[in-house]
Amino acid sequence: MDDHPKVLSLLDEEGGAAALGLWTLCLAWAHRNTRRRGKVPGLLPGSLPRRYLGPDGKALAVLLVRVGLWDESEDGGWFIHDFDKYLPGDETRAARSEAGKRGAANRWAAKREAEAAGADSKLPSTDDKQPSDSHGVDSNAVASDGSRTRARRATPYGVAPTPTPIPEITPPSAGTAEPRRDGEVTARTIVGEWIERCRERPPSNVIGQISKQVKLLLDDGIHPDHVRRGLAEWMTRSVHPSVLPSLVNSVMNTVPAARDTPRQSRSTTDERVAQAQALKEQFRTSPPQMIRGEIA
Repeated sequence: MDDHPKVLSLLDEEGGAAALGLWTLCLAWAHRNTRRRGKVPGLLPGSLPRRYLGPDGKALAVLLVRVGLWDESEDGGWFIHDFDKYLPGDETRAARSEAGKRGAANRWAAKREAEAAGADSKLPSTDDKQPSDSHGVDSNAVASDGSRTRARRATPYGVAPTPTPIPEITPPSAGTAEPRRDGEVTARTIVGEWIERCRERPPSNVIGQISKQVKLLLDDGIHPDHVRRGLAEWMTRSVHPSVLPSLVNSVMNTVPAARDTPRQSRSTTDERVAQAQALKEQFRTSPPQMIRGEIA
């Protein structure tokens, strides 16, 4: 097609490429719509070019007629030149139909053979229904000597299976953490106590972060009571779980400030009464002596 004289002549015309595109579209339309019974092969209606290319479609159709790719029809449409000459004849159609039927028959035959072979492989053989020499009349397993002793299971293929080795328990090396002993406080213990004190169960994400922080503190050697006090302080604040280590350090290492003993302020009347009481006590223990008419 790319070297056909009519195609080359069309491409030399202005708008030839667009006309070639129109010819291709209409050729596909004709194969789909004009090869039916009662239709004229290759006949294009007059409105078809406009359908594809708008107002310029009719001018391009004239160009296709000029180079000989289309022929005008009496009803105002066009014929695709020699469209019916290149259609398959009766012999070609019959040969294609026969080839299709043979191919379908071969596929179905192969499928039936495969299904039959699969079904035969699933059927048990007649010999399998007969008791073997190692079974009695009641189908119970017997020994090879014919006695009623229970037969031991035979080793398949005469090869005993290799026993699975039992892994050795290696003691922890120096420097590794020892396993926690029963009764020892763990992160799960402290987190469980915290959850019980909550009015509502916290979100799983918060529980996971608190568990991580508590475990890190315990692994760092922090006493569980300090962790509990820090967690109680954390509950009184609206802060992120990552702040828990800082709160634990605060409750561990904060020194309480020394408080001065408040002095009791005494009024002037109280002081005078106290002085009078002291003077009275002095006179009671040592009475005054008259010297030269004055009180000593």
